[in-house]
Amino acid sequence: MKYLTRMFLAAIILAATLPAGWARPCPECSTEVAESSRFCPACGKKFTTSKTCAECSAIAFAEARFCSGCGSRFPFALEDEERLVAEAAKSRKAYLETLRKLATLYKELGLPEKAVLAEEETGAVERSIRILAPAAAPGAHGASAGPALVLESIEAADALYTEAESLRKSPNLFRRKEYLRKALELYEKVILKYPVSDKVDDCAYRMGEIYGSPFFESYEKALRCYEKCVTWNPATDFDARYRAAEIADYRLSDASAAIRWYQLAAESDPVPDNRKAAESRLRKLQTKSKE
Repeated sequence: MKYLTRMFLAAIILAATLPAGWARPCPECSTEVAESSRFCPACGKKFTTSKTCAECSAIAFAEARFCSGCGSRFPFALEDEERLVAEAAKSRKAYLETLRKLATLYKELGLPEKAVLAEEETGAVERSIRILAPAAAPGAHGASAGPALVLESIEAADALYTEAESLRKSPNLFRRKEYLRKALELYEKVILKYPVSDKVDDCAYRMGEIYGSPFFESYEKALRCYEKCVTWNPATDFDARYRAAEIADYRLSDASAAIRWYQLAAESDPVPDNRKAAESRLRKLQTKSKE
């Protein structure tokens, strides 16, 4: 009886020391890791941003398709596409590097036929690339990593955007967060399904507003959304540059990012008052950085 009692107490103590929400092994070393963990305790791998279940508020890995708390299916989101595209680009890069090493090896071994095959395979892979890595944030001068999208009016995308806007503007305070979450899903649907719609930058801006609101306070996500808005449409009518600067400055305490975005806002924000405010804050931050 005493043995069973000790075993029971040991089990309680062990359970108390384990992080809540054990979900799956680390993708790098297979160590069991809590869903709420940001790093693997065994290999140090940094996990992607976690997400919260809308049904039961359980925390899950960003890659999770189902909630371990209630079993609800997570909807596909823009972050899923970015993560998977980045993984595809990383795997493709490794494959191309290996092919080039093979071609060099065959040449050194005096096997020109195999070297030609490896080079032909390399060229075939490079020519077949259709899915590109996610665009980087605007640089110091406001230029994106690639050309801005050529946007066009798409009726179906416009309809989804209008539906999302009606949810975002709903006066129902009791269901406010629920409606905002649904609006986010619709904005993301426009971006994923109609990537050349002239509403994609509008959607990114609205998503930034929602993520930066008191209902979510997901400031890193908000900043990324404002970055996308500017990247996809450098001539946007939204004050995305100034919004990004404020988040980097006051919410994330990232002085270098704030300076960069205030510079962009001072140059081309569509709101004159924002340009003046950006210039003023920029001078203060630059002075502070020199001290």
